[in-house]
Amino acid sequence: MTKSLVEARARLRCLVGVWDGAGQVYPNPFGPDGLTSGRWTFRMDPDAINLIGDYAEERAGGHRFHGHGVLTIDPERLDAIWFWFDTYGFPPTAPARGGWDGDQLTLEKTTPRGAGRTLFRIDGDRLLHEVSARLNGEETFRQISSMTLARIDAAE
Repeated sequence: MTKSLVEARARLRCLVGVWDGAGQVYPNPFGPDGLTSGRWTFRMDPDAINLIGDYAEERAGGHRFHGHGVLTIDPERLDAIWFWFDTYGFPPTAPARGGWDGDQLTLEKTTPRGAGRTLFRIDGDRLLHEVSARLNGEETFRQISSMTLARIDAAE
């Protein structure tokens, strides 16, 4: 195993912990918009190769959204790859791919419905999480959600 693969995998550890916060879901074709509260729980697998993330979100009116993701490093290309499953039920046809730019991890994927982008930005004990999409027929990405979360537990 190369040193850079070890370093890339270790970089995922900065997300480990429980993050709690609030934000906004913008008008979109997938669900209702409005204020939201959410929680990310990230942990490394027993071999410290894959970061496992669980997400829970609630919006006014009782709408709930849940997701489960596995984030890892492609050992050949050394980019981050993310398999994501959620309440909406669209299975991943391929993982999202991306990488770090400073303290920001950006992941992009293409699906039969268009393209999606997920951003995680670490700022000390704060995590910014944003999701945007460019649906088929659209020229630019539109923001789907934005949330600022605080680390409430760093334990694995």
